[in-house]
Amino acid sequence: MLIRFNLDGTIHSVHPFESDTIGIDLWQKNNLLQTSDGNFVQIGYGYPEMSGNTHYFLRFKPNGDTIATNIIDDFWLEDKHPSKPTGLIETYNGFRTALNFQRRDDYRVGIAYTVLDSLGNIIHRNDIYTEEASYARLRLSSLLQYESNKLIIGTNILNTSGDNVDVRMHTKLIIIDTLGNLLDEHIYWDDRLSYTCNGLTKTIDGGLLYCGINGVYNEEYYSLDFKGRIVKLNSDFEVEWEINLGHYTGESVVGLNEIKQLNDYEFVVVGYDIEDADSSFNRYGKLVKFNLAGEVLWERKYLKVPLFEGEYNYPDHFLYDVDITTDSGFVMVGQ
Repeated sequence: MLIRFNLDGTIHSVHPFESDTIGIDLWQKNNLLQTSDGNFVQIGYGYPEMSGNTHYFLRFKPNGDTIATNIIDDFWLEDKHPSKPTGLIETYNGFRTALNFQRRDDYRVGIAYTVLDSLGNIIHRNDIYTEEASYARLRLSSLLQYESNKLIIGTNILNTSGDNVDVRMHTKLIIIDTLGNLLDEHIYWDDRLSYTCNGLTKTIDGGLLYCGINGVYNEEYYSLDFKGRIVKLNSDFEVEWEINLGHYTGESVVGLNEIKQLNDYEFVVVGYDIEDADSSFNRYGKLVKFNLAGEVLWERKYLKVPLFEGEYNYPDHFLYDVDITTDSGFVMVGQ
C-alpha cells in the first residue's frame, strides 16, 4: 500500500494496491521513483498463485490511483526467495532496472539488466553472470547511472561452498552500456567478506561511494562476524578510504542500506546495528553523517522499543532509506 504522511508524522492518506491473482511485496528496498510527470513508479516482488516468484511493475498517481501494472515474468529467483529489484532509472521513453534471478538448469545466479517501456513491458534484457568459476552467485545491490551512456551495477560475488572458514564474498562493480553490454569490471579481492554494495553514489571528483557490511572469520567460534562500513573509490576505481562503523558481531542484523547526498561534500548513510557493549543487545536504527574526506561528523542511534525486563525477544529496528525534509531535517523509513 501507499502511505502518505505529514511532516509532523501524522498519516495523510492510505491507499492499498490490490490484486486477485498475485501477491505484492513492495517492502525493504527503496525502488520508489518519482517520474518527470509527477507520478510514481515502483517495482516489487510478485507471488502468482500458480507459479514461483516474479516481479511486479506498478505506476501510480500521487493519490495512489493506478496508471499501469505489469508482471515482469520469467525470473526464477535464488533459492526461491525474493530478490530485491534495484535502481529504477527513468529514460525518455521508459525505465532501466536490474533484477536478480537464478537459472533452472545449473542454479547459477545472475543479474538481468532490463529496459522497460512506460507501461513496464520488457523492451530489452541482457543477462550477466560471473566469470569466476568458483563464484556461482552474483548478488545484486545497486544500480547507478554513472554517465549518459554508462551505468554501474554494484554486486557481490559469493563462494559459499564448504565450512565458514572457506566462505568468500567480494565486491564486484560491473560497468555496462545502456544495452547492458559489458565495458569493464572491478573486483575487490582484499575484502574477505564484503557482503553488500548498497547506495552507489557518484562524487564530485568522479569517484564513488558505497555502503554495506564487511566481515571476518572468527576463529574462536568458527563463525562469520560482520560490521557496517562505507567505502570511497577514486576516479580510477581504487579504494581511497574506508569507514568502519560499530563493532563486529555474529548477528545478521547489522548493515548500512542507503546513502543520501546532502551537498557536494557531505552525505548521510542509514542502516541498523546491534549494541552489546552493556550486554543489552539492543538492535537499533542508525543514521551517520560523513564527508568526502572520510570523516564521521556525527552518528545517531534510534531505539523506539527497548528490551523490557524479563523479555528475551530483542526488538529489531531496521532503517532502509532516508530523505531530506523541507526544514533540512531527515525522514527515515523502516520497520
